[in-house]
Amino acid sequence: MSASTNSTHSATYQGFQDILEFFNLSRKQCPKGVRIKRNRGTIQLDITTDPETGGRKQRGCNCQFTPEGIRKAVDKAWLVHKSLDGQFQSVSEWLDWYKATILDENKTPLKNDLITYRQVFKEMEDDYFNGVHKNTKRKRSRDMASDQRSFKRCFLTVFNKVTDWDSYVTWEGIKEALYTPLPDGSSPVGHKDFKDRYYKLRQVAERADCKKALDKLEKIDPTQTVFAESQSIDLDTLLSLLDKERNTDYRSVKENNARDGWCWVSAMCTLYGLRPSEVAAGQNLTKPVKIDGITFPAISDPTNIELVLVIGEFTYFGGSTKTGWRLAIPMIKTRF
Repeated sequence: MSASTNSTHSATYQGFQDILEFFNLSRKQCPKGVRIKRNRGTIQLDITTDPETGGRKQRGCNCQFTPEGIRKAVDKAWLVHKSLDGQFQSVSEWLDWYKATILDENKTPLKNDLITYRQVFKEMEDDYFNGVHKNTKRKRSRDMASDQRSFKRCFLTVFNKVTDWDSYVTWEGIKEALYTPLPDGSSPVGHKDFKDRYYKLRQVAERADCKKALDKLEKIDPTQTVFAESQSIDLDTLLSLLDKERNTDYRSVKENNARDGWCWVSAMCTLYGLRPSEVAAGQNLTKPVKIDGITFPAISDPTNIELVLVIGEFTYFGGSTKTGWRLAIPMIKTRF
């Protein structure tokens, strides 16, 4: 059953006008190139490019002009649409398939192997949370905020480019999502965002076995050619900025404490080449830790001259780190 058609109009139909209204709504759910057409008490498929004639042709589909018949006809329209995507090598092979699958449901039950975006997205989401972190091999969890954020950043932002999750996966839908303009209205081609979309949408096409989309995607180069301008700063300039910030009085104990905290985090990131989250996962910042019989002194210990930092897998507030458990050695052994 077509998920989108089924959810479009769920009322109980009794009279001809009700059925006609449902038919007109359902026509909008048909794929481009294959529409449903009323022929008195039955429904035909109006095929724009029929394999046998090379032009437009109406073919019967063994569906009555009833609500259930309309739903089946829409599903068959999608099956025919998919069959025209290079599924058959000859016209005779296609005609045999049409007679067996579309016209004779009693002998060959209709097998609807079409799949909606929502179904594919659910599969990809389940696979993501049933998997492990690519760096740390930690089992992912739906209850962990950092895993949720990663899924949203890597997958959901791409999924949301698809306008109708309950429609079947097609090249047209994937193309629209792939080329959706960036927030500033510019083309995404060449940007990292385009590359990310490409590989996620390719997974969608593979899972839905959408051959036309896969063929089209094969011809697209997702290579990133546009890069953000990198910024750098030398150590002396950074230290002068930190010193200036430390000497700035914000006339509030809370804000002055926040100032000192972020100056310290910035210095730690510089000293060890870390992300802020990795500093937050430090195990021996203020107290020594013992691992495999080896004691690592606290970074705050003034007698600690080696300054080896033990980084855990999780931050003190429950987030996970990108690199997992490891030791970090300062690039220079100077206390800022």
